[in-house]
Amino acid sequence: MRGGGQYQEFEKEKIVWQELTQGAAFAYDDKGNYLLNTAYLLVGPRLRYILGCLNSLLVEFIFSKWYCTKLGKNGTRWLYQHVVNIPIPEIGSNNEKIVLSIEQLVTQVLKAKESSECTKNFEKEINILVYSLFNLNAHEISIVENFKR
Repeated sequence: MRGGGQYQEFEKEKIVWQELTQGAAFAYDDKGNYLLNTAYLLVGPRLRYILGCLNSLLVEFIFSKWYCTKLGKNGTRWLYQHVVNIPIPEIGSNNEKIVLSIEQLVTQVLKAKESSECTKNFEKEINILVYSLFNLNAHEISIVENFKR
């Protein structure tokens, strides 16, 4: 018997993450997996776009500087209430092409990970697109790419 109406959320396509990690480690689930009580989930539209942004260097930098609780030298606490407030650009006519490119690259990353292939080049391309979404200049990109995690 199911109660509370929350179980169907687990069965939907979703982004999942652990609260305690050493960096951005968001994952995609479309298999209806359930989670432990130390993990969070996010459902909604355009999840591959959001996933690409959440796993980007820029969002990790933003989260590290303004949202997170640090745990020792390497740990980060990715609380739900902070993650959902990360400023991911809304999709509009001015950025739809970039968003579609991010979604396509995320799909390629997901397929590559299924067969344990390297995804670094796809991830670099996603980072470049995310920088473009936020209109970063070369100096700002350098700061993000050189920050100490």
